[in-house]
Amino acid sequence: MKYSKYIIQEDRITFDFYEFYFSSLRENKVLTVDRIKEVDFSTYPCSMEIDNGEIIFFNHDDESNIKNFANENEIIQSTKTDIWELLCKQFLDIEPTETEINKNQQTLLNLGVSRAEQQEISKRIKWSLFGTMEWGYLGQ
Repeated sequence: MKYSKYIIQEDRITFDFYEFYFSSLRENKVLTVDRIKEVDFSTYPCSMEIDNGEIIFFNHDDESNIKNFANENEIIQSTKTDIWELLCKQFLDIEPTETEINKNQQTLLNLGVSRAEQQEISKRIKWSLFGTMEWGYLGQ
């Protein structure tokens, strides 16, 4: 994976290179504050939601710079729950407790993912994650 190349300025981030081919940053390289809906520091690397719901990612070692930029420009920090993390948690190399499993299932129900959907998704991803040395992340 190549690193993205960008310059963080007072009210914008200008991209010289962004790795993801289909990103709008390939055509509109200037990310002004008004294009940014929110920043998410729970993703790795940190990310932002920009126009039309597109998610962009920053270099792994730039979190503190992005945090400063977000604070200075009063960008909303995401409080979203990562549904894919909850769905994949049961496949970790550790054994989750019954309480953790129930809590995850209830959180998914509260987010609109029925028990039947949870079971169906688990069946489908089980073989994708089976036999991996480490937990595979299927989110963004």
